[in-house]
Amino acid sequence: MFETAARIDQAISVRPVIDVNAAERRIRLKSQKGHKEVWVAITKEMMAEIEALPSKRTRNPRTGKLLEERLFGYGTATGYRKRWITICKKAEIPYLSAHAAGRHGFFTELVVRQKVDPVTAAKAGRWSDPTLPLSTYAHSETDEEEIRRRFRTKPKQKRKSKASKKLKKKGKDNVK
Repeated sequence: MFETAARIDQAISVRPVIDVNAAERRIRLKSQKGHKEVWVAITKEMMAEIEALPSKRTRNPRTGKLLEERLFGYGTATGYRKRWITICKKAEIPYLSAHAAGRHGFFTELVVRQKVDPVTAAKAGRWSDPTLPLSTYAHSETDEEEIRRRFRTKPKQKRKSKASKKLKKKGKDNVK
């Protein structure tokens, strides 16, 4: 989710044979929130991790019917939560929801840390309007002292030639 900005329901719905194209290093994310299904490019490292996962089958929690193979094996968008909490505890890392670790992390990483412009990051994360993730997910990682220090830099532009000096001098002569 961090690399693809997939929503949790899109991630748990990935089917290993149908939605994974190893040769082109892409995965298909189902349509959601008004967006059409889309194939998303992933890194070779992520593809290697996906290919190493055994596919899983789970049951529909309401009917008990066996669902088609899935990459992650969760029947619902909330089925992962207990496992996710357990993994965080065992790894001794703070708990972050799948959304915070995924979509939020995707946009923050690109815009704040990697300095990708918000329009490009929003397009890559499939947001229809860059103002939404910018106002929701982007946050400063620079302290106030650093911001103030940036105002104390030397000017980038060089002073103009003698003409600007004459104008300054002329202005002083007129002041009495």
